Amino acid sequence: MLPFLQDGCSQSVEGGEGHGPRKEFFDLAAAEMYREFEAMVDVGDAVVDVSQGSALVTLLPKRSEAWDHELGYLAIGTRLSIKHVSESASFTGVIVEVTRSKKHTWTLRLNSVAPFTASNLPFGYQKAAFPLFRTDPTWASTSSYCWFNPGMQPWAHELVPHETFSDDRPTLGKMFSLAGWLAAQAIANGVVLPLPLPVAFFRFLMTPVGEFHITEAEICEIDPQTVQTIQQVRGMAIEEFRDMLELEDLDPTTTKEDWIRQNITDIFMSEVIVKAMACFQEAFFKCGLRQSYIFRQLQPEDLQAIVVGRPDDSVSDFQLQAEFRIIPEAEFDQYPHNRMFLETLFDVMEHPHEAGAAQDASQLKRLLLKFITGRARLPARKGEEVIRLELPYTAMTSQAYDSIVHRLPQAHTCNNTLEIPNYCEALLFSTTSWWFRNKKWQVEPQNMNHVMVTDWDRESILNLLPEEERSRLQGDLRAWICGKLVMAIANANSYDLDEMPATSDFDIPSQPPSVPGLPSLPSISIHSEASARALARSSIVQLPSADWLLPGVRGSGSQTDSARRLSPNLPAVALDDLPPPGVLESANNDLEDEVPLLSSHPSRLRPLFSRGGFNAGL
Repeated sequence: MLPFLQDGCSQSVEGGEGHGPRKEFFDLAAAEMYREFEAMVDVGDAVVDVSQGSALVTLLPKRSEAWDHELGYLAIGTRLSIKHVSESASFTGVIVEVTRSKKHTWTLRLNSVAPFTASNLPFGYQKAAFPLFRTDPTWASTSSYCWFNPGMQPWAHELVPHETFSDDRPTLGKMFSLAGWLAAQAIANGVVLPLPLPVAFFRFLMTPVGEFHITEAEICEIDPQTVQTIQQVRGMAIEEFRDMLELEDLDPTTTKEDWIRQNITDIFMSEVIVKAMACFQEAFFKCGLRQSYIFRQLQPEDLQAIVVGRPDDSVSDFQLQAEFRIIPEAEFDQYPHNRMFLETLFDVMEHPHEAGAAQDASQLKRLLLKFITGRARLPARKGEEVIRLELPYTAMTSQAYDSIVHRLPQAHTCNNTLEIPNYCEALLFSTTSWWFRNKKWQVEPQNMNHVMVTDWDRESILNLLPEEERSRLQGDLRAWICGKLVMAIANANSYDLDEMPATSDFDIPSQPPSVPGLPSLPSISIHSEASARALARSSIVQLPSADWLLPGVRGSGSQTDSARRLSPNLPAVALDDLPPPGVLESANNDLEDEVPLLSSHPSRLRPLFSRGGFNAGL
């Protein structure tokens, strides 16, 4: 979000208009709206004992005077993460029962069993969060969509339009208003707010309050089990249905359709849900979007794709060249070996496992997608987004190519650009190459440190290369590209991996993936244990298990070799006071008039940020 950064010498080290951080901001905001648990907290004042195959955990506070109210994690719904230090193993489970077995000892029942037996283990906990939207646990195996949180009934009195509140309390109404405002801002900023919301939600959004009725087909998309229950009720015998009414203490004159209609309302269209949607609608449509001609032509499916992205984004595998328009710079077509490099690069990007990557192909492609674009999601429409490929370095001597061989790819998430060193040319002309071995006999001894590579050499090298050397080059090139991409992705949370000095005591000299015959890279300093593990692996680095479905793994928008990790822990309410209906006060003193947040014409949607910083037009 700071598009121009400078180092201590006032030299620019980063450039861009901030679209990379912008995409990640909306990813993080969406994750905050439907996350199940708060951030992990390590417990230092207690330990646990576990037994293999048992769901019971004994908790022993280290302080004998500890009481229940001091141990805030002793609550049903809290998730524990228990670590076995000596075996480097761990497991997680959610507390479903709490029993005080002795004066200062508690027995906890988890929803999972321990895979080992151990005592006095450290642990961490995550309190249950209160998301605006959630996927009911009973839907987990059959639906990937979320709906309004059914647990918000106790706070129904807060679900009124936000402007009626004069204080700064983070009320539920403000939260849903903020969610609606962010959804509109996602449209204005040309990004998506990746909430797994079904088409029914957007038909609900486009329908005036009080006029929406959810259909059974839409319910089936959200919760197939409810539809099965409806079908079972319709198939009941009259006597069996009357027994059910009596068991539920309902009016005996209730018909099956009345019962079905009431249950659908209670689950999906309760009064509190209608109020929540009213708050969401009020903030979403305050921009005047409802009156625009283009909006009136939209179907709910269209609005879903625009706001939250494609519904089929969870596909296990995909073709990058089908999902994106990949545009290589002109230099890729300058020499025959550059065209060979581009073909090999495409092949590795589409089939990394065939190049030797240990990671699952679809998972690694998602990580690569996040590395280049700042997010692991596919574009709203196939071929709508562009990925640019650039060759960032130029070398004139074999010694310079030795340096290029070891450089890492880097990404600019602001404009979806992957800068990848020309490994093919570097392998062809480095000091260990076939070309150099034949060339050095023609070079004067005093010039051996500056063996020049000419344009004629670049144009003719593939024709001169023996078939055996050419075959070896293709295999080495595939492995080298894959290894370097994997290394760059694995170290995407630090800066300048190639040259930055160590900043901690964890300083282990390591080597990159090795290809026989290439010069070794001098020892470099590592900034984290994860970096060291990644670099210390053998030929092709295996990534640690990556949470690519969560935001914040890949940093943003920079011209650095790697990017920052953004914290996934946003405050529950990032903005308490939303703009008044239809207008935003200008942040620029030169603009005294009130400016619409979004005009009725889509081309005048106003983004939060513009080139150089916050949009002054707001």
